[in-house]
Amino acid sequence: MSGCLIAALVILTLLLLFFWPAGRARFRNVLIRDLRRHLEFLLKVTRDGSFLILEDGKSSRFLQFRKATDNKGGGFLVLDFPDAPWSRCYFEGIARALTDHGVNFTMVETESLECPRFLEVQNIVSAEEAHEIAKILFRELGFAEDAKVNVLLHASGVERVGRSVKG
Repeated sequence: MSGCLIAALVILTLLLLFFWPAGRARFRNVLIRDLRRHLEFLLKVTRDGSFLILEDGKSSRFLQFRKATDNKGGGFLVLDFPDAPWSRCYFEGIARALTDHGVNFTMVETESLECPRFLEVQNIVSAEEAHEIAKILFRELGFAEDAKVNVLLHASGVERVGRSVKG
């Protein structure tokens, strides 16, 4: 790559990071083993309320991670997995696999008859941890290790670089 092209890509990336207030981005055919950078972006760059959907392009199977913050402004990720008609046959197996891997989760009840509860993993503090959890769930959903998924980012905004955090 020429130096001008690299400089242009760096400037474009910085413009997106600093001036993109909110929006969506879609990446198609991402290898499951390459999802960490997308999870890192969600955790480190986006604002509270942003979420990332990792979906199978050939079926209705998906995982969803969302960005949350604690009362001190610290960011973490939350995995929400629905007990919906498409996921019901996987739900107990996923709960068992998370338990077997020592991942703590809670069941969150809803008022929906179609999706009466969600399995929720809270306080995921690193992209590495989120990636490992995603790989566990994708295995339970029947994906091969070299499978590809689509990544859909819904960002409620991005954090300013160098912002001060009160502690």
